[in-house]
Amino acid sequence: MIKILNVYKIPHKNLTMLLVASTLCSVIFAVAGLTIVRNSDRQAQAYNIAVAAYQSGDDESAVKLYELSLNVYEQARHESGISLFIHGQPDRELAALAAFQLGALRARKEGMIREAAGAFAYSLDLNPGNQLSSDVSQRERLMRIALHAKYNLEILLRAKPELTLPGDKPGNGSLQESPGNSKTESREGI
Repeated sequence: MIKILNVYKIPHKNLTMLLVASTLCSVIFAVAGLTIVRNSDRQAQAYNIAVAAYQSGDDESAVKLYELSLNVYEQARHESGISLFIHGQPDRELAALAAFQLGALRARKEGMIREAAGAFAYSLDLNPGNQLSSDVSQRERLMRIALHAKYNLEILLRAKPELTLPGDKPGNGSLQESPGNSKTESREGI
């Protein structure tokens, strides 16, 4: 004869409450998860659409979309607490790439040297090329991107030597005209 074990039985009332509570928690976590995925992708979506616009030859749209990707990064970077949990961490590497591409597009336009140099400087602020990563290929790729940004910035500063990098405001990506000085001040590490 088969013996049946006595299993602890949950009273019907408690079982219903347990099922309702677990269903409610599942719905809350599912909605929160979808919100995180949707909001954390805004930066990447803007960047990917910018790449597509650039590849199709629409440089003006690409510039606007790279700027949008950088704006999403900047907004997310200043969030904290529950807002950061909901929106997710901004992608610093993607922002550095967007700034690099923005600099390259602006460098091609007449009269945009200061803006292009500012974008390359901002790319270097975001990715100086010395981030520690356990992945060797990622570390090498970040270093390569930083070297390209540094090279492009140096070319632009040589083309317009009256531009200087502001030493007192790192990370803002803007450049200033040096008053009466035709030599370029350089920042250590660039």
